[in-house]
Amino acid sequence: MKNIVLAGNPNCGKTMLFNRLTGGHMRVANFPGITVEKKEGRMLFGDGVVTDLPGTYSMNPLSAEEAVTGRWLRGGNYDVILNVADGTNLEKNLFLTFQLLELGKPVVVVLNMFDLTEKAGITINCKLLSALLGAEVVPVSAKNGLGVSAISSAIERAVIPPKPANENIHAEIEKILSMCVKKSGRRSASEKIDKVLLHPMLGVPIFIIIMAAVFAAVFSRPVTNLSVLLSGFFDDNLSPSLMRFLSGMGVNPSVRDFICGGIITGVGTVLSFLPQMSVLFGLLTVLEDSGYMSRAAFITDRPLKKLGLSGKSFVPILMGFGCTTSAILSARTISGPRSRLTTILILPFISCGARLPVYILFSEKFFGRKGVIVVAGMYFLGIAVAVISGLLFGGHKGDTFIMELPDYRMPSLKNVITETYIRIRSFITRAGTLIFIASALMWILENTSVHGQSPISIIGTAVAPIFAPLGFGFSVACASLISGLVAKEAIVSSLAILTGGMGIEGFFTAASALSFVVFAALYPPCISALSAMRREAGIGWMLFSFIYQLAAAYFCAMAVYFIAQGLNL
Repeated sequence: MKNIVLAGNPNCGKTMLFNRLTGGHMRVANFPGITVEKKEGRMLFGDGVVTDLPGTYSMNPLSAEEAVTGRWLRGGNYDVILNVADGTNLEKNLFLTFQLLELGKPVVVVLNMFDLTEKAGITINCKLLSALLGAEVVPVSAKNGLGVSAISSAIERAVIPPKPANENIHAEIEKILSMCVKKSGRRSASEKIDKVLLHPMLGVPIFIIIMAAVFAAVFSRPVTNLSVLLSGFFDDNLSPSLMRFLSGMGVNPSVRDFICGGIITGVGTVLSFLPQMSVLFGLLTVLEDSGYMSRAAFITDRPLKKLGLSGKSFVPILMGFGCTTSAILSARTISGPRSRLTTILILPFISCGARLPVYILFSEKFFGRKGVIVVAGMYFLGIAVAVISGLLFGGHKGDTFIMELPDYRMPSLKNVITETYIRIRSFITRAGTLIFIASALMWILENTSVHGQSPISIIGTAVAPIFAPLGFGFSVACASLISGLVAKEAIVSSLAILTGGMGIEGFFTAASALSFVVFAALYPPCISALSAMRREAGIGWMLFSFIYQLAAAYFCAMAVYFIAQGLNL
């Protein structure tokens, strides 16, 4: 069995090729910074183990993920290097290729995106390129699967290439390009599109319009109706039917109520938001796969510099809309230590996907058609607080941001479905584990008695006075926020259990509901994200972030509550 490593520039299609070779489902997107740790999988074609290394432009590391790749390539126990190169930008990719040829290991050059070279007006003589490099060149399209099956036989034939004779790598690259690559010189479609989307005046408004369209789709009537149907299935069909079945089986009433009133109510309430989550994840994947998100990074580079950050921070910030934990880990791609720390500290203010069910629940119950404004407002509020925090924490000039813009591509339907499935599977897994545990624990704390009071009532009553100025100084609200530290979705499941079927309308006013949502949007993230922050920034910064977020959430919620009351909301 051979040990094979995938090495290449960021955004060259390594991860997509890894999925093709191994049948894996690693996250794929059309912008760099996705792979920050090595990933392994067994080959579907041939007998070998493939390791996908973080993308790097050079063996001389400029960031943490490039250091991972450099260490592995220099000292790792492997047999063959699969050098993945973007055929549409061979000049930039060949610099790393020459460095890999000097390692004294068998090398196969996988010329990816070969289907796009012709569209870009580029013709590559692969046989001549192979002869000049001394390593076999395999043209493939990882996106379409074309040529991937030929890689296994190329691995078997791979030999240690001769070291480049010319020590001037740039001169050698120019020579090879002049012999092997011909360009038509016509302007690409991507360049024409970028004239509009990257326009100094139009770029930011277009970005805002695109994101507004995403929110509008998430809260469109068909999607909302699906959510209502799913909620009705759990509340009106599954729970009553299961209750009758358990009663007929003679199951203890307390056990029946635990299963139906605790587990089904808690988990079912969270799962009822699957339609909205699916649309959000799907549309974000389309934007990523198309190549637009790389442009968004450049659009936001200038304002991010004012926060002491750079366009590189956009990737973790974007990932923060999905999961704060993975966003914090992806901050490793930021080379400057101060920029990296600032990014980590502001990321928890970005509304992760787990907070969306909370926004939807309160928006639908209290704000009706204006709910979409409230939900969008929570996202923009998080961004605004992150910006203010960045100004406080940054205080220096942001790092220089250099990133190659990939060509626009038609999003792959298979990739969009796969990526959406991966994210939804993660959401459902959390509902089946963390939310299950939180729902069970919340039901037990609500339905046991200590000196005539339930433990959750004792805890909530003790904490409630602190939140009275925010409009929700009662145990139900406070207890649900505590459960949210396990997983933000647990806020919804806890409220469903603790309100005992009465609904949150019996506990909140419109003003206190808005205050509660603001607090939920800004207070510290789940334990998983806090743990990631401790690993990446240290326990001191994690504790600072926790206290700072509590304070920010508290004062913002208080201000919103008083304003809402003044407006007689």
